[in-house]
Amino acid sequence: MLARRYARALFLAVRAAGKVERAEADLALVRQVFAQVPQLQQILGGVAVPRPRQRELLRQILAGRVDDLVLNLLLLLLDERRLRLLAQIEREFRIMADEARGITLVEVTSARPLSGPAEEALRQGLERKLGRRVRMECTVDPDLVGGVQVKIGDTLYDGSVRGQLERLRERMAARA
Repeated sequence: MLARRYARALFLAVRAAGKVERAEADLALVRQVFAQVPQLQQILGGVAVPRPRQRELLRQILAGRVDDLVLNLLLLLLDERRLRLLAQIEREFRIMADEARGITLVEVTSARPLSGPAEEALRQGLERKLGRRVRMECTVDPDLVGGVQVKIGDTLYDGSVRGQLERLRERMAARA
C-alpha cells in the first residue's frame, strides 16, 4: 500500500529525530485544516494553480505550525499529486507509532453503538487476551444484527449474528 510507504518513511525519519508525538499531532492538525477548508485540497490537488504557487501556499499555511519533516512530506505529496493519500498516511503513521509504544489497533464493529461500560469491558478483555494495551476504533454497522466483529491486524473475529447465520447456512449447505 502506497500510503504505508509514505507513513513508514516519515515514521523512520521522525523516530530518529525523537519527534514521533509531534509528527502525529502535526498530521492530525493538517487533516483538520483540510477538513475545515475543503477548497484548500482542491487548490492544492488541481491544475488551475501553478505548482510553485501551490508549494508557496502550503508553506505559508503550515510553516512554523508543523515540523519540517512533516512539511517536507506534504510538499513531496503535493509534487507527486498524492495529497489525497493524507488521511491514509496519517492512519498508517498512527498505527506505527502505537506499535512502537506497545499499543495494538483493534477495529470493533457493532450493530449498535457500544455503551461506555461495554466498550471498556471489551477493551480490558482484549488487553488481557493480547497482553498489551489496545486502541479501539469503533464503528456501527446495523447489518450485523447483533454482536460484534473485532479486527486485529489482518485477522477478523466475527461474533456477529450475521456471521453466525452465514456460518450456519454454510454448514447446512455442506450437509445437503
